[in-house]
Amino acid sequence: MTKQVLSIIGILFLVGGLILINNNKKKVLAHDWENQSIYNINREDPVAYFMPFETERYALNGDPKKSKFFELLFFLFIFGL
Repeated sequence: MTKQVLSIIGILFLVGGLILINNNKKKVLAHDWENQSIYNINREDPVAYFMPFETERYALNGDPKKSKFFELLFFLFIFGL
């Protein structure tokens, strides 16, 4: 009988201690992925794509390869061949 009473008192003591420990912690704010007002973390600024031409005539032609500012970067990507 005393063993049962001691085990019940021990369990109540442990549960009460856990409740006190949890009440002392500060409340955790919502994570960034749960907060709907945060939507722009780890993003780069948007960039407008355009191709500059020397003259309006080249721009109206619409061929970016004829611009002196055009450079094909394909040859720079050598994959260890």
